Amino acid sequence: EAIEAFDLAISRNPEPSHWWNGKGIALAKLKRYDEAIAMYDQALERCSSSEIWYNKGISLMMQGSYGAALGAFDVALEKNPDYPQAWNNKSCIFRELDRDEDAKRASAKAVEIDPDMVNPNYCSAKEAVKGGNRNQVLEYLKKAMELNPKIIERINEDPVFKDLWEH
Repeated sequence: EAIEAFDLAISRNPEPSHWWNGKGIALAKLKRYDEAIAMYDQALERCSSSEIWYNKGISLMMQGSYGAALGAFDVALEKNPDYPQAWNNKSCIFRELDRDEDAKRASAKAVEIDPDMVNPNYCSAKEAVKGGNRNQVLEYLKKAMELNPKIIERINEDPVFKDLWEH
């Protein structure tokens, strides 16, 4: 339904970048990442905004195209250095690539910009587990749970925290 609405809007006036970006978001929600990326490219031809670059980075990341995703997040951050979600997703990619120091710096930057973000707190807790600092792990998890109580399910299922509960 949303895709059809965006198609209609684009057919009437293809210039506004937000129609293309919106269609990209709708396609990404359906896990149609190649098509979403093509829509973001159309949007970027009209307006090179941090939001569109960020959305493109998300779709690239979901495809496993980590290098291209990092590039898209870098452009988003050039345009808006205080974009905590972009820093957070860079952190997630760095973790996937076993670049732990880069992951830690990106996550710290996200939390510095927006201490109330759940994902950076969760990711920071995972980093603190590696460092063996149980109190720091619990502090990050507490912040994450205060903001989103439902994250407790994710925490309980995550094997990274298994040893934490056994002590």
